[in-house]
Amino acid sequence: MGSSNLWKRIISELSKAMEIPTIRRNATKGRWFSACSMNNTIVINGSKVNKPSSKLKCARKINEKEFIEVYPHYQPWKDGKESRVFMQELSQNTSYILALINHFEEKSTPKIS
Repeated sequence: MGSSNLWKRIISELSKAMEIPTIRRNATKGRWFSACSMNNTIVINGSKVNKPSSKLKCARKINEKEFIEVYPHYQPWKDGKESRVFMQELSQNTSYILALINHFEEKSTPKIS
């Protein structure tokens, strides 16, 4: 799935807020955050239900341009070819974008048994 199509799918599915965990390269879960879409933007807040929650002083917003800039770096990061430092230079919201990509791409990828 391409970045624009995934963005559209995420925006559509986040019309109702959802809690998602951040991820680490070793696939363990990190801190939880709440995400919802509003006016073609993803709004990130700390989780209200799941713990531990991300600690945010105020809501973060992710626009399509920022998402599309981070998207091609997801697989290289996951494969250990790009560092967390490099990823953080792309966006202050990298952890949330990576978690969204992981959640929604994994959800749409058929499992082969």
